Amino acid sequence: MVCGARRLIAAAALAIAAASPALAERLSIGVAQAPVDLHPLYDNQLVKRYLFGFSLRAPTQYGADWRRAPQIAETVPTFENGLAESWTGPDGEDGVALTFTIRDGLSWNDGTPVTSADFRLTFEIGRHPDTAVPNFEFFERLKALEIVDDRRFVMRFDRVTYQYNSVGSFFPLPDHIERPRFEADPAGYRAASAYTLAPETPGLWNGPFAVTAVRTGAQYGFEPNPH
Repeated sequence: MVCGARRLIAAAALAIAAASPALAERLSIGVAQAPVDLHPLYDNQLVKRYLFGFSLRAPTQYGADWRRAPQIAETVPTFENGLAESWTGPDGEDGVALTFTIRDGLSWNDGTPVTSADFRLTFEIGRHPDTAVPNFEFFERLKALEIVDDRRFVMRFDRVTYQYNSVGSFFPLPDHIERPRFEADPAGYRAASAYTLAPETPGLWNGPFAVTAVRTGAQYGFEPNPH
């Protein structure tokens, strides 16, 4: 029954494309859930991660073969390639330091380059006691984030696990837009964030598409990211 429905939808889409080439340039996708908001650090909803698949990139992600693959990063840090190194944490624990290099030429959709400062902001927001970021365990384990230069930074974790180099939920946040909102009131940051108030604001998205139109809880429009 499901396969039959899929064939019917595909046939209908092909018929529409044949009838109107202009309509073939737009794709509508229906889902059964709506995100609470589009802030990357809050509410780990499946539908939100689906939307981020179009619009946001993290340093690494799992590929179709379930192997870790680079996204924003040039390379996945490993002990074998020397980008992951043993590190002794502040309380003497055996940890790991991961060095990431941002791919050259990456930009937010307003043309501002993606830099290490954007990752540093995510670290500060996630670690701040007043922001109530849900992924507490991750940020509790992440003891430090050190900027080497605009494209290189080091993440220091207080333990080594089999997922030691998996940081697919560590999305950068645009420092030039979000830092003033965070520093003005950390406790009220989520409500004041541009991701919450106006997710169509240029500069919030670094993926191949950007959110450009929003009807909260009903419809989200994406257009190609020109940068």
